[in-house]
Amino acid sequence: MEEIERILKKHPAVNDAVVVVREDEQTNQNLVAYLVKAKEREQEQEKEFRSFLKEILPEYMIPNLFVFLPKLPLTANGKTDRKALPIPNQEKNDINTSMALPQNEIERIVASLFSEVLHKKIVGRDEDFFESGGHSLVATQLIARLRNAFEVDIPLVSIFESSTVAVLSDTIAKLLAKDEIQAVPPLKALSNDAETVPLSFAQQRLWFLDQLEPNSPIYNMPFAIRIKGILDRKMLEKALSEIILRHKALRTTFLEVDGEAVQKIHHPSNIKLPVVDLRRYSESEREAKACRLAKQEAKKPFNLEQGPLIRATLVQLQDNDHLFIFNIHHIVYDGWSRGVFISELTTLYQVFTEGRPSPLEDLPVQYPDYSVWQRQWLRDEVLDKQLNYWRSCLDGELPQLLLPTDRPRTVGQTFNGAIHTVKISLDLTERLQELSAREGSTLFMTLLAAYNTLLYRYTQQEDILVGTAIANRNHPELEKLIGFFVNTLVMRTDLSGNPSFRELLKRVRKMALQAYAHQDLPFEKLVEELCPDRDASHSPLFKVMFSLHNTPQHKWELPNLTITAMDLESETAKFDMNVEVTEEEDGLTIALEYNVDLFDKETIERFGLNFCTLLEQIVQNPKQTISDIPILTDEQKRELLDLCGQNGSLDWGESEEAIHHVFEKQAQDTPHRKTLTFEGKSLTYEQLNEQANQLAHYLRKKGMTDGARIAVCLERSAEMVVTLLAILKAGGVYVPLDPHYPKERLTYMVEDADPALWITREKFLNHIPSHQAEPIVYDETLAEELKVEDKRNLSDSTPRSSLAYIMYTSGSTGQPKGVCVTHRGVVSLVKETEFIPFSPHETWLQFAPVSFDAATFEIWGSLLNGAELVVFPPYLPSLEELGAFIQEQQITVLWLTSGLFNQMVDYNLSSLCQVRYLIAGGDVLSVPHVRKALQELPECQLNMISVWKVTGELNIVVLKDCLDEIVRRHGSLRTIFVDGSEGPVQKILPSLALPFSVVHLEEKPRDTRYDQAYELAKKEAHHSFNLETGPLIRVNLVQLSNKNISLL
Repeated sequence: MEEIERILKKHPAVNDAVVVVREDEQTNQNLVAYLVKAKEREQEQEKEFRSFLKEILPEYMIPNLFVFLPKLPLTANGKTDRKALPIPNQEKNDINTSMALPQNEIERIVASLFSEVLHKKIVGRDEDFFESGGHSLVATQLIARLRNAFEVDIPLVSIFESSTVAVLSDTIAKLLAKDEIQAVPPLKALSNDAETVPLSFAQQRLWFLDQLEPNSPIYNMPFAIRIKGILDRKMLEKALSEIILRHKALRTTFLEVDGEAVQKIHHPSNIKLPVVDLRRYSESEREAKACRLAKQEAKKPFNLEQGPLIRATLVQLQDNDHLFIFNIHHIVYDGWSRGVFISELTTLYQVFTEGRPSPLEDLPVQYPDYSVWQRQWLRDEVLDKQLNYWRSCLDGELPQLLLPTDRPRTVGQTFNGAIHTVKISLDLTERLQELSAREGSTLFMTLLAAYNTLLYRYTQQEDILVGTAIANRNHPELEKLIGFFVNTLVMRTDLSGNPSFRELLKRVRKMALQAYAHQDLPFEKLVEELCPDRDASHSPLFKVMFSLHNTPQHKWELPNLTITAMDLESETAKFDMNVEVTEEEDGLTIALEYNVDLFDKETIERFGLNFCTLLEQIVQNPKQTISDIPILTDEQKRELLDLCGQNGSLDWGESEEAIHHVFEKQAQDTPHRKTLTFEGKSLTYEQLNEQANQLAHYLRKKGMTDGARIAVCLERSAEMVVTLLAILKAGGVYVPLDPHYPKERLTYMVEDADPALWITREKFLNHIPSHQAEPIVYDETLAEELKVEDKRNLSDSTPRSSLAYIMYTSGSTGQPKGVCVTHRGVVSLVKETEFIPFSPHETWLQFAPVSFDAATFEIWGSLLNGAELVVFPPYLPSLEELGAFIQEQQITVLWLTSGLFNQMVDYNLSSLCQVRYLIAGGDVLSVPHVRKALQELPECQLNMISVWKVTGELNIVVLKDCLDEIVRRHGSLRTIFVDGSEGPVQKILPSLALPFSVVHLEEKPRDTRYDQAYELAKKEAHHSFNLETGPLIRVNLVQLSNKNISLL
């Protein structure tokens, strides 16, 4: 307050100023400025003072009201007597000579609705909805009133884009002029008092889930209040009975009639509140027993068919000390309903204790009326229009959030949960509100964008689905009704392109407003449409929820009683994680409900700390890109750095070169070293570099641009290696295609990759599918043209993050898929790993087809490390021919497929005696073959790369020791990535406890154990890693029988 007063006193028209907080008739808190104006500046109006403050102070520090006084009241000591300041005359303050009053009938109606929802007596035509205290929830109420007034369904985005009375009125006038009215039938009470009516769509889903898992407390909504003082039990019972009488939803049960679920409304009856008397116990025993009773009630399920679906118990601890325990099923109640319940209970208890009748007005409609109305309205064309939007929004294969979990997901979804609470300070809350206002969004949108950012940082996924709850009370008649109205929207956020937080917030705002514009579609209908065959291991469409609670908050206030509210945890979780943020007087409270079968408490605590850090960082600098926003607390950074030690850092900046940059450095360092041998002819590093440069210059002259895809359809040869290197030097992306593939497969790949150029031989031209790309053919003409090209390196700045090549899968499970690989991926593989020594003294065999990923390892593993690469001739050899070639060329580094490895071990193992490093993988590896190779090739280091299916006897303890040794020897397996002062920094942990688990299926039925193993493998494949905390490796053993183990 002092800061606002200080600024106001600097205004030349102000002699003195005092700023205080006062509550109005609706208990809303307002910032009120009392001003004493200078005599010579009496003409200054509120508008000038408000504009003056806005230039200096944030929006939340601008007073809501200005009161002008001839002088400030003083105490006997000469200080300002704040208690003597007059109560602001709201009506008088709302009217001033500068206010422009509404000019036409539309503006008058809109102004009156502004006045109603904002609780202001007078509203001018320039009144801004959001500056006057409006937010998204109040905007929804305004939309409902505008619909009733004008019979037009105005999109919610209109309130954000046309936030003043005048502009919004103009928007409505244009809609009316264009005859764009979308009639919504009025919500009316049923003419007959039917005992059974259809379920609402939301109720139908909960009823169906209850049929699948009866006697479950997952949808209980319990709470308890501690009441100290003289409690009139009879009046409390009378108040409860009156509420049940008023709301049919509270006396409803659910049954099945002719195969259809219906809700049955029962006649009202007076409630008898059961009392548990604990006064005879000691204080500690009373407290323990009361707490135990509350927790037992929270977990006690409801029977939807028998009812009742509301329970209340009074626990008496002392004569004037009670615990009121309340529990109700979600199918007849929601979060908004709680506010209605508290308001009515406190009002009714007070008037009944005073001997007065209920002051509550009769409800115009009941929940059954809404159920029938919803069923009649949301069908046919209306339903199709809503569905069409969500079909387009959720088109294609929906992404599954791969949030790292502490335990594998079970086949069936579990609902065991817990809650972790985090508090956001009032200061940070106000800065978040200020950021939201400055960016033209709401606090919810800002928090949702932050939540998505954190999920992105944990998963590296750029397409994220999050569920959010909305009140769904779009009719004024529903605002004072108890019932299950809440709907769930799917928020799909695009985080691609590493946007700044400000840019992401714009995306979230646009997406959220579109979702709000189509919020009438029940989530149940969306699930029915998009998930007919759902995965039973998690909730449909999304795995995590996020909601902001800014519904009307009603306090427990009863005469002569002191009340303390306490929420009861039912210890359930409907989702993997559900984040609920509540606005309170002292800031935001974040409740993280999580599935304890997936997450440890420590993991969620860390997530909460990361979220708080992220929020603090975005208000400081919302221009940061989402990948650069720090999320680790100072303590987390210290812990990681302590673990890593001072010698564990590998700075990204030291190895940021692209593939060809690394090669060019190698050629400069060892120009005369032999690098490439094919059919008896060899090239030095200098010669290979010059030939690649000549072809690269040629390609650029042919119109090749940076990032262009170039198809390479060549057999193993020296020209093939030159071509790959030249394409990278020219800034392109090579697409290797095996010329022996079926023409249909090549056609698909070419159409999918859409290359700018072809490079091939004349003998393959007839096999190449027709395409607009110009073919470059290796022949005598090309050879002559290349001789005159420049041999010097091209000047380019290809970043390491650029694509190097696109390699297609075999398509064995469908169409081939292009896998995009960056320069960074290749350089990291052959320059920053330790699974074999990448020595310049080795001789590598290039045997894999260029379209097989092993060729990447063979070619660049040798060329980027100063070694020699020997290319095998382009034909399929016998085992004897292959073995003879390996010996003749003195090959020391060899890659074999699992099948070829097994055959060489069986029939020609002696030919591998001089191989120092043998890599085998890609398919099933046989333990007997591995054991034989290890025994007979003692000087050879054998690396096995595979998802193993190990058959034969295996000592699990020995295997665990072997794996631990591998992790110890290879620093890349102990790597994590932490926030550095200038970006992410790679750290190598000095030690790591390898996550290792054994799943025993040997006792399972033989016909199901392999299916279960496959499901476990699928889940592991979707189990992501946390780059900032590690570890980035996991091992799972699945024991199928005593002699059959799968290693994942």
